[in-house]
Amino acid sequence: MLSYYKTPPALPAMYLTMIFLFPACLVYGDTFQKDPGHLVNGFSYDTIHSVTSADQCTSACAADDACRTTTTYMNASQCYLSSETALTVPESYVKYEPYDLYHRDCA
Repeated sequence: MLSYYKTPPALPAMYLTMIFLFPACLVYGDTFQKDPGHLVNGFSYDTIHSVTSADQCTSACAADDACRTTTTYMNASQCYLSSETALTVPESYVKYEPYDLYHRDCA
């Protein structure tokens, strides 16, 4: 058997945990990227009511260490904070026109 087919050394458990729990960033920043007409469905842990701008939502998300994305639904003046992203739960990333998803950037 050729040497490059050998099993690579095992990664320490800490690194495997980081790879699977934080595939996009190890540290999140205070800026966001807008993804119009999309949302991460089913993972909101907080709802903010009487929202007048997306900036209110992104500011609330940036102030919360658990928040990774925020979804605005301006028709109802609401936004939703989520600890999940399109990368962590790709099966829940859906196109839905009245919503806008904001992905938190890496620091």
